[in-house]
Amino acid sequence: MIDLLIRQATVVPVAGPVRPACDIAIDGGAIVALGPGLPFAARRVIDGRERIVIPGLINAHTHLALTVCRGISHGDLSALYDVMWAVEQHITGEDVADLALLGALECLRGGTTCVNDHYFFAEQVAQSLTTLGIRALVGHTVMASGGPWVGDAELAEALAFVARWHGRDPLVTPTLAPHAADTTTGPWLQALYAAAERHDVLFHIHVAQTDREVATIAARSGQSPVAYLARLGVLGPRTLAVHCTRVDDADLALLLASGCAPVYCPTVHGLRGRVLRAAELRERGARVALGTDCAAGNDDYDMLEELRQAIAGQRIIRRSASLIQPAEALAWATRDNALALGLAGRVGVIAPGMRADLVVVRSDTPRMTPCLDPVNTLVMCAGEREVEHVIVDGRVLIDAGVATSVDERSVVRRGRAAAERVIERALRAGARLPGLSRG
Repeated sequence: MIDLLIRQATVVPVAGPVRPACDIAIDGGAIVALGPGLPFAARRVIDGRERIVIPGLINAHTHLALTVCRGISHGDLSALYDVMWAVEQHITGEDVADLALLGALECLRGGTTCVNDHYFFAEQVAQSLTTLGIRALVGHTVMASGGPWVGDAELAEALAFVARWHGRDPLVTPTLAPHAADTTTGPWLQALYAAAERHDVLFHIHVAQTDREVATIAARSGQSPVAYLARLGVLGPRTLAVHCTRVDDADLALLLASGCAPVYCPTVHGLRGRVLRAAELRERGARVALGTDCAAGNDDYDMLEELRQAIAGQRIIRRSASLIQPAEALAWATRDNALALGLAGRVGVIAPGMRADLVVVRSDTPRMTPCLDPVNTLVMCAGEREVEHVIVDGRVLIDAGVATSVDERSVVRRGRAAAERVIERALRAGARLPGLSRG
């Protein structure tokens, strides 16, 4: 008897054509068979009629604990330098644990089964994500100067975190996560990249994300951030280069030659008015990944919405009404993100032998009716309300819309309390947060 059987669903494998009235057999956390009328008895059967099953969505870049800044980063101040950094210096490990769990639960409810998180207090982040049961890559943010948490202790903790978590939990993969070229010294960047090579983990860094970063690196080296990182030898196939919104043609050529994976965060890029040339990079062979960034810049962690923003954003900058079709966007957030994050062959497509990270989406709601083309309709219409079941490594973590591994009301209550504590500390210390309304 197998663990779980999904019966008669419309299955979108991503690796092949849509399969109507298809069964998925799951046992030991893996997909063991796929096809119509599978002859298995199961401990649990999910009725897949009027349901679409897709691979779990993968969020390639986020900062879950920055849920603390949701809704207050709009206006004339810099979301990064004026709001986030003013707030973050008042956050504690306990706060991060509660806020990261809140952000991760939001991800899970929206159909995201894997997140790539970059934040301080990575130990607390990893513990919270383990509690929830979501798949994750986690790195401890390293800054030498400029930000809220800086110095040798942060570098040491980043290296120690990778050592502690390497091979510790099958769902949590550690990474090395320097903040950016302007906030981390050249020798530190090289040391972190060398450690990433030793441990065979990803090197996750923000690149060319602000005018201030560009100016700082130009003054330091006479180069662009991309050229500077390339000269240091830290752009390579294990590098996730997040944002890259302030790049020229020469920078794009360096990104392509390096084999790194640039990360596109469509909503944040659109809101900040500078957009990665993601479609062009993909056309030229780059492994571009897709992420939400954080609630301080995006306000949510909704990867389904990010698919639509990606389509719209790239069509606008290329002035093309046919660029990036919905099926390509779905593959981008599943199969292609798995490739960029080193998870290919484990997740990202629905096939026997893959880990069972799956999302069951209702197609019988007003928003999804009529569902004449399941892929187009899902990508362009589905939201959290349509997400019925979310399965990670064979465990049903969202069951008929209800979280099974945590008490959702407790997670929300603790997350809200943590945010209120942090904001109150920041205000008492004189932080200017004009986006904050006390009404």
